[in-house]
Amino acid sequence: MKTGTIWQGTDKTFNVVHDYSDLPSATEVEVYIDSKPQIIKTLGDGVTGVSATSYTLTVAGEDTENIESGEYRIQARITTSTGSRVFGRILPDKVRIRDSVFTPTE
Repeated sequence: MKTGTIWQGTDKTFNVVHDYSDLPSATEVEVYIDSKPQIIKTLGDGVTGVSATSYTLTVAGEDTENIESGEYRIQARITTSTGSRVFGRILPDKVRIRDSVFTPTE
């Protein structure tokens, strides 16, 4: 298992490895981080650079500002060009959100 680390309130970019062979032709890609509230990233909003074996996932700082520190599962779902929904393995398969040591200043 591979775990990615995100500091609260900071941007983080991951190279995600997947086993969705038809991902480049997908009409939708949704990535879910099982935090409370749940973080959802989609094509054009955090999911870019899609290839047959990987894509880039960017989690914006504002996505994690109010997320409790902890380890969360991460999963992806794609909708293929034929309309079927596919679930598969991605790495990292968990993310650890850690308390930031920085305090916002004005």
